[in-house]
Amino acid sequence: MDNHDFENLLDNYWAKSPDTNGVAETISEHTACVLKEADLLVQLGYISDDLSNLLHYACEKHDYGKVNDHMQDRLHNKSIHFDPDSEVQHNLLSALFIDEHDFGNSEDFISVLYAVLYHHDNHYNNSSFAYILSHSNQLIDAFHEKYKDILPDSINRKALTIINKFIQLQEDNTTQSIPINKVNLYNKMTLMKGLLHKCDYSASAHLACEYKNDFLTGSLNNLLHTWGQSASWNELQIFMQENSDRNVIVTAPTGSGKTEAGLLWAGNNKCIFVLPLKTAINAMYERIGKTILHNDNLNFRLALLHSDTQTYYLTNKNDNTDIDNVLTYVTASKQLSLPITISTLDQIFDFVLKYYGYELKLSTYSYSKIIIDEIQMYSPDLLAYLVLGVKKIIEFGGKVAVLTATLPPYARKKLEEVMGKDVVCNSFINTVKPRHNVKVIDSTLNADDVLRFWDEKRTEGSCKILVICNCIKTAQRLYSELSSAGIDNIHLLHSRFINQDRAKKEAEILQTGQTATNAHEIWIATSVVEASLDIDFDYLFTELLDLFSLFQRFGRVNRKALKSIEHVNCFVYTQLQDSALDHDFIDKDIYQYSKEAIDTVSGVLNESEKQNLINKYLSYERLNQSGYARNYENMYNELSKLYLNEKNQIPIRDINNIDIIPYNVYKSNTHVFEQANHIIQSGKYTLEERLNAMADIRNYIVSIPSYFLNKKNNDCIHKYFKINRYTSIPIVHCDYDHLMGFINIRHPEQIQNSRSNFI
Repeated sequence: MDNHDFENLLDNYWAKSPDTNGVAETISEHTACVLKEADLLVQLGYISDDLSNLLHYACEKHDYGKVNDHMQDRLHNKSIHFDPDSEVQHNLLSALFIDEHDFGNSEDFISVLYAVLYHHDNHYNNSSFAYILSHSNQLIDAFHEKYKDILPDSINRKALTIINKFIQLQEDNTTQSIPINKVNLYNKMTLMKGLLHKCDYSASAHLACEYKNDFLTGSLNNLLHTWGQSASWNELQIFMQENSDRNVIVTAPTGSGKTEAGLLWAGNNKCIFVLPLKTAINAMYERIGKTILHNDNLNFRLALLHSDTQTYYLTNKNDNTDIDNVLTYVTASKQLSLPITISTLDQIFDFVLKYYGYELKLSTYSYSKIIIDEIQMYSPDLLAYLVLGVKKIIEFGGKVAVLTATLPPYARKKLEEVMGKDVVCNSFINTVKPRHNVKVIDSTLNADDVLRFWDEKRTEGSCKILVICNCIKTAQRLYSELSSAGIDNIHLLHSRFINQDRAKKEAEILQTGQTATNAHEIWIATSVVEASLDIDFDYLFTELLDLFSLFQRFGRVNRKALKSIEHVNCFVYTQLQDSALDHDFIDKDIYQYSKEAIDTVSGVLNESEKQNLINKYLSYERLNQSGYARNYENMYNELSKLYLNEKNQIPIRDINNIDIIPYNVYKSNTHVFEQANHIIQSGKYTLEERLNAMADIRNYIVSIPSYFLNKKNNDCIHKYFKINRYTSIPIVHCDYDHLMGFINIRHPEQIQNSRSNFI
């Protein structure tokens, strides 16, 4: 067989089975699509010329192994499954086409060989692809004989040995012992595999692997012009612009323009903004989309990425937006194709778990700029994920900016260790006027104090009081007590409301919390309001959790420094309640150190003094001897040694929650559930109608800690509502209403004697 005959096979043999329109895709057609994506990465300047040549070679050859009869039979007849006894995986056969003589050095050859050989998951029991190919077998020999005129004469077994060694180092938990002379090679292998995945997956979905960022710098300059002719970027924002080619660690207070500063640092490059909470991410997405991008072409510019991305897009789509466009937007967001992505930590940094295909994300970050905010919100476990991820991103060529209002010295130390010499640090804590006058009270936060203060201040022009509790139980009790005292304009916000109720409350607190809004309201909340919510209240009553969290809470009061601080506006209660120290999210050592620090405070507290308290009482040396440091080190070491493809053994989230539908919510909306069930289960409805029905049901879901539903409470489950073939949501007897949220699981007979439940 000559090259002409082989090209005819590529033009006629399938790479993909027929799609929903009955159109199959040949190997030549699919290869052209993959090569187009590689071209795009070059055009955008995301990869070098040398890397481009290697990637194009890998893209060209990656599916040549599909020119075998067994593969074609399976593509033409989907009922036939892969049988390792009668067929060789096509990626193994594709690797036979990689000719070492086409490369200038062995590292380039090995990188491309590895990418093609491992661009599909392994369907064999124990043997690695490199081992199988190096030992050959009857099926491989037969394929080689059939195409001997266009295949290299022999397989480079030394290269396969190196690849097999790389796989063994990962699978045998010994990645820390990678030889120094092999680090560059192994990184190039990882990068090449990731880039091939990116091009291949995007081509298969018929979506661009990247969209060009040619708008962000201009949009930011336009924003500046709207502030007035004399407006200019502040000191922080200028610093970030001047260091756009460096890794950065910067602390700056709430209200100092960190969002704009981070985006100025990113410029017209691929940008990923990482925040800890979905509430903050949704708010940031809406803020950037509306204020900076003016909602112009968002589906090609700005992505939202968290566990409810699809539901958010569906809920917020315009009436004239086609469902296919929404689903394309979802896919592009999940594939990290858009220029700007606002995301949670678990969506971005899960590549440290080394699941199959993790290289795609890592290769994407190799040409990205990652902005990390609100770092103080992360537990020691999640901090370990973040620090290890930052280390790998920088190692592969990406840039990272840690831009946060509060930076724990322990976190700073660990970040500086992995960011190396190419990092510039600065602090802008004195760029805003003092905003907080503090009174520390050595007792538990209570309704009586809030009520007395409310009676004293409610005749003022504005009296917006924010009460932040460490535990939901505390927040619910205070809300109940203040409501019973006759206060009407009082609200409660925490994480255990059904999605519909929580979304309504979040919109309301954002409206009330605008600086220009004068109101007379009390909002009782938990830490869900700490991070990146642009709210500005007049007064704060809060429990002490730790200094990091406390100063974030201060940032929700007098945010713009436009209000008088002659009198106290922040009341801090240092005694914990409701067994708060028993909760995993409270570190006893950090709490005690924080209590020592805040007990020294009385009166006006400026940003510099806040930082001094952190540096003195929560120093690296202090925390390095604490349980916090032990938890961090244990997780970091465990992640560093993680086996290849062990994703499911360590969850990236440290809170184990379960989604439920409260029974009384279900009963009050029976018609909605019946209609949705009919649409979802019936084959008569369009995809858009089914997705909308699923989204309707998600409005009534609340996420609760899984310990509420243990084996003893099985009789509390009324039944399950099937969302799709993978997901069924339990309908649970519990105390829930739209004012208090979820309170507790109730056995059916207890419901009658408990407080009234209503929606």
